[in-house]
Amino acid sequence: MAKRTHGFTIIEALVGSAILGLGLTALFTHWVGVFNRYTKAREVAQAGQLARAEVERAKVYGTANLPLGTYASSTNTATWTGAFDPGTGGWVTSGSTYYDRSGNRVASAAASGVRYKLQATISDTGLLTKSTGYAFQMQSERAFAVTVTLVPEGSVVAQMGTNIVPGGL
Repeated sequence: MAKRTHGFTIIEALVGSAILGLGLTALFTHWVGVFNRYTKAREVAQAGQLARAEVERAKVYGTANLPLGTYASSTNTATWTGAFDPGTGGWVTSGSTYYDRSGNRVASAAASGVRYKLQATISDTGLLTKSTGYAFQMQSERAFAVTVTLVPEGSVVAQMGTNIVPGGL
């Protein structure tokens, strides 16, 4: 039998192709996982930036300029839920603000490219009871919290808050 000195058989080519195919499949599967983790990390970072901007907006507005909540005389507390609407330049009760993946404001939940929904809650404690509701005193505290939710999943991706004291710190 003659000794072969060059070339390869069809079987060797098939085995080599199978090994190469398995390797490429594993790499593609790994790439999809890495890409999904990267996308999730980017969403969390963007949501954190949006939440932080809303908290800073509340600090700038200050205690006296934030909306008043619904007063509960039994607990001497009040709660307000809504959002700041940059379009009108004011706080909207029971509203939400929507943003796209890049952090740009969009008009509504139905807008193209919407990804984040922001909603704020203001909780007032240590209030001075009045006949028409409540007022703040030096011991009053306003807790401002913002929640960022992914659209359309509805999963909360970031929460942030701060306490604002009427008399200052």
